[in-house]
Amino acid sequence: MTKNSTETPVNLGSTANSSYDDFGFILNEQSNTGYLSSNRGGIDALFTFLREDNILTKYLVEGLVQDKNSKEILPGALVKLLDDNKQVIQDTIVDQTAKYLFKIEPNKNYTVRGTSGRYVPLDVDFSTDINGKISHNIYLSLESYVDAEETIDETEEGDVQVQLDRIFFDFDAWEIKPEAATTLNVLVDLMKKYDEMEVEVSAHTDARGPETYNLALSKKRAAATLEYVVSQGIDRDRLSSIGYGEIQPLNRCVKEVYCSDKEHDINRRCEFKVLN
Repeated sequence: MTKNSTETPVNLGSTANSSYDDFGFILNEQSNTGYLSSNRGGIDALFTFLREDNILTKYLVEGLVQDKNSKEILPGALVKLLDDNKQVIQDTIVDQTAKYLFKIEPNKNYTVRGTSGRYVPLDVDFSTDINGKISHNIYLSLESYVDAEETIDETEEGDVQVQLDRIFFDFDAWEIKPEAATTLNVLVDLMKKYDEMEVEVSAHTDARGPETYNLALSKKRAAATLEYVVSQGIDRDRLSSIGYGEIQPLNRCVKEVYCSDKEHDINRRCEFKVLN
C-alpha cells in the first residue's frame, strides 16, 4: 500500500508467508530491519529480522552498441542473449541510448550477440561460473561491412554495395556465362564468410529498345544471377532479385538523348546491394 493507493500483493516466500497466521509485517527501508508478528511458534509473538541482498538480482550483463571505428552509438541495433547451446533466450532492440541489459543466472555460459543492418554481427562469450563474474559490462563494437571489406562500398545515395567486375550477357539472353560465374563467385565467398549477410541482386539495361522488353529482360537476368548464387550453396532466403529495366541510368542516356555505344554500356549492369 502506498499513501494514496493499493498495489497487487506479492508473496514474500515461506520465510515471511508461512502456513501459519502471519498477521503483521513492517520493514524499515533505511536500516533493512523489520518486525513480523506470527503464531508460527505456537503462540502470538513478535519476531525481528534483518533483510539481506538477494545475490541473484545482481547477476546481469549490460553494455552499449557502437560503431567499431567511429565509436558512434547504434540505436535500433538488435542484441540477443544466447545460452550454451546457442539458443536465443532473451533479445532486445536498443533505444536512442543504444544501451542493453539482460538478467542472467549463476553458473552458466552465455553469448551476447549484437547485429545491425550493414554491420558484421558480433558474438562475445562470457561465464557466470565459479571463475566468472556476477555482473558484466560488454561493449558491442560492430564493424560495418564497408570498413571490413575492400569490395564493399557506400554509394552517394547511401546504399551499401558489393563492387564486382561487370557481368556480361549475350544479346537477348540471361544465361550465366563462365566469365560471369567467376565474378559471382566473389559474392558467393563473401556471403559464406558472413552467414547473416542479405543481398539484393538488381539488373539494369540501357534505354535502347522497348521499355517493356527491357524491363522483362532485366528481371530474367537478375533472377538468373540469383539462381547461380543459390546453386553455389547460399540460402535463397538471404537473396532477392529485381529488374529495373532502363529506369535507373547512371548517366544522361535516356531515350530522348543521343549517346554513343560506350555511354549506353555504362547503364547495362548488375548491382549487389547489402540489405543486412
